[in-house]
Amino acid sequence: MIALALSLLLGAPQALAYNPFSFESANKDYQKQDYSSSIEKYQNLLKKDPQSSDLWYNLGNAFYRAQKFKEALDAFNKALTSANLDLQKKIFYNRGDAQYRQNNLKGALDSFDKALKVDPQSQEAKLNYDFVKKKLEEQQSFDKAQDKQQQNDQNDQKDKKDQEQQPLDKTQGQPFDNAQGKQQQQQQQQ
Repeated sequence: MIALALSLLLGAPQALAYNPFSFESANKDYQKQDYSSSIEKYQNLLKKDPQSSDLWYNLGNAFYRAQKFKEALDAFNKALTSANLDLQKKIFYNRGDAQYRQNNLKGALDSFDKALKVDPQSQEAKLNYDFVKKKLEEQQSFDKAQDKQQQNDQNDQKDKKDQEQQPLDKTQGQPFDNAQGKQQQQQQQQ
């Protein structure tokens, strides 16, 4: 259900202080699915313009496609400085997907929620928000049931340990009753 909005920013960033051919070359490598090459090129471009939200966004997408979700998340977080609302929506959406892939359901839910705040009409963000919310609720229910089972197991072990520590009357195989033992001693003495 989770789908990444991996639309690259294909035009060169607005305030480029570097050769746009390199940006285009990185995008072409990405489109050819040569993610390691596109990652390297985006990183080199970021050395020249570390504030470029477009480059950070594209780098995050390349990392995501290379299944390096932590690095993708870091890049998406750095891209959030953009004032472009359409780009912010994509960043939050893709960040939520990277968090989901890392099994960070709470973070993913928060990111999809933020994508919806930027664009309440986003069907993709709404679908993923609902999907992750359901998964989170299922996980919480499972965790509660598992905690309850673990507590029951601990109580059972404690009860068993307590029973093992009680002395047994060897003649009857029942827990030793000190009062009963005294009665038997008195009867034997008579």
